[in-house]
Amino acid sequence: MLPGPDDEASPFYPDEIDPTLDPETYLRVQQFHWAQTVEFQRTFVGYFPHLGDPKLAADEWHWLYESAVLNPAETIHRSKAKASIRKVANALRVLSTHDLQAPLILPDINPNDRDPVVRWENEVVRIILTLWEMEHQKLTLKVIDKLVADSDALVDETPETANVHWVAVNAVASLRWLWWRNTGKHAPARALNPESKFCAFLRDGFAFLGIKADPVSAFKRWVARWPKPKVV
Repeated sequence: MLPGPDDEASPFYPDEIDPTLDPETYLRVQQFHWAQTVEFQRTFVGYFPHLGDPKLAADEWHWLYESAVLNPAETIHRSKAKASIRKVANALRVLSTHDLQAPLILPDINPNDRDPVVRWENEVVRIILTLWEMEHQKLTLKVIDKLVADSDALVDETPETANVHWVAVNAVASLRWLWWRNTGKHAPARALNPESKFCAFLRDGFAFLGIKADPVSAFKRWVARWPKPKVV
């Protein structure tokens, strides 16, 4: 049985909750942490007996909460993302290669003026001067081509938004890590037996996270859609 949040053996420590919160909010956050940890322990102690230790249960809940809830999967519409970087590239080419220096008189940079408009004006001037210097070194096209190529590579590594239940897919990824953290063994990576212990673990994990989705279907989506680390 876990101790209460105000007991000496409580798994919660002051540095885990923002100390600047007002007392009422602080207590509410503490109670949320406590209730979630109790439920986490009830859900997963059958899979990981060492979670009977309240401190370990609290630590693992914090990890899962940050991974599956606070940091959901980043997804994008790849075609739109690639179109956007090309618009930026075209604008940079115009600013860099067009002969602006003769007709354009730039104001002096004034680093001591605290007016936010002036500070941003200073930044714009610096950007223009930097682009001109890049053009004078005859590096504009090479730099912009590299920028587009590097951006495209990152886009290709980011999951496509499409019509995918990404909350469930992200939960599969997080729960696989939770399994590894607590067993030292890798979870299934290609196929999922609906009768397996790991599939039961996913079902319980989805229920704990409040995700209404079929874990088997979500696992298949994870296999098909989740970016896999590149082997060098």
